[in-house]
Amino acid sequence: MVTGTSCALIVVVSTFAFAAGLHGETQDLPGDECSEPGCSQNAMQLRVLKRYAETATNDCQDLKDISEGVCKQEVAWAQQTGIQQHPEWYPGLSAQSSPLDFQCKVFQASQSKCPRPCGVACTPPTPPPKAAPTCAGVVSEKCLCVFDIDRTLTSKQGMQDKCPGSKDSDGIKDSAYGGGDLVLSQLAASGLSKTFCSKCYVGIVSHGDGSGQLSTERKELLEALKTDAMEHLVLRAWNAAWSDMKLMTPFYVAYPDALKQEAVLKILDWYASQEVCIQRENTYFFDDKDENILPFRGTGMNAQQISCQSRDPILGWGEVGLCGATQEELKADKGVSVCKIDCGWSDWSAWSGCSRSCGGGQRSRNRGVIIKPRNGGKACGNGNEMEACNPEACPTTTTTTTTTTTTTTTTTSTTTTASASTASTASTVPEDSAAEAPELESADEIADAQADNA
Repeated sequence: MVTGTSCALIVVVSTFAFAAGLHGETQDLPGDECSEPGCSQNAMQLRVLKRYAETATNDCQDLKDISEGVCKQEVAWAQQTGIQQHPEWYPGLSAQSSPLDFQCKVFQASQSKCPRPCGVACTPPTPPPKAAPTCAGVVSEKCLCVFDIDRTLTSKQGMQDKCPGSKDSDGIKDSAYGGGDLVLSQLAASGLSKTFCSKCYVGIVSHGDGSGQLSTERKELLEALKTDAMEHLVLRAWNAAWSDMKLMTPFYVAYPDALKQEAVLKILDWYASQEVCIQRENTYFFDDKDENILPFRGTGMNAQQISCQSRDPILGWGEVGLCGATQEELKADKGVSVCKIDCGWSDWSAWSGCSRSCGGGQRSRNRGVIIKPRNGGKACGNGNEMEACNPEACPTTTTTTTTTTTTTTTTTSTTTTASASTASTASTVPEDSAAEAPELESADEIADAQADNA
């Protein structure tokens, strides 16, 4: 084994150093192994450069210096006929391209027909990649845990005081959902050591980008996802992608929602390329949004929605998690499961004024829905409430009317005549008779007086 900074084709190195793209010294390939981070990347790059240098030193020969034969015939046919009938065979060329450009294409297609031209830059054909190792038929107990980032490994920015177990990052920026300072969820803050995922390989599939390339947030997240399996992962350099091959990785960002199951399958392929066979039934995906969980049905993989007890009322009526994942939510349950999210209400408004000041009235208050029920959660019902108020009887008001009656008494004097009509109260009393008559105070006294006079 070669130690120090020597580089080779097999390296025991943290996958997190691999993800960060570390670079070491660029020296030749003296041995079979090394233990320095970044060594496998350098080994691959050196091998590419070495092969290209070896090819560049080979003899080249331009078309004009070649005797009549197969090469000139192939170039002539390509330039006159092939480019017209099959332009897809000659990408970047046209009928006006030089004979040397066509010679290069013939050389790349078959080195036995034409030598490499000297007059134009012409790289040798890329050797076909080694077939990726297959895990078909392999029975393995290895497991894989794949995580979303935003509101799974993180909490909402600024919510560290309201999300138990979460951790403020001391100013590390998090660009998700409007941006702010990174807050790690309880799961990310505590790590995977006390979960079943501690024995598994890990991956990331996120719609967000983890705050971009080389961000401090990405470094923090990878630190939170350390497991024994990842720390001892052997990166197979010869299985890595070349610059003109499709790059594979266990860490996907900016991946569309509702399609994350496709990315997880790619992660399984990447681990297979590293000769780590993981069966679908031992693959677990965790995300705060049910639209990313439900599509896993029928894939043979397991998926579980998290942050069930904390939902963000600002984003989609609770569609998105608030505090993120907790250690207790990570379970090795088989199948696909989503959260039953109950209706969530705002605080009640203040009571309105009473409809009556006395004698029994009503007042009301209301509240609004901030989290809509999902996946069979408790329905919302009525958001209005009324109650009786001011039940005391109203006071009675009595109006008293006082009537003053003035009685005028007329004293009548009777004279003795032959007619009974002399007793009429309408008779006129002489002044001298009025002085002799007693003062009468009632109707009875008047009647008595009239009887005496009779």
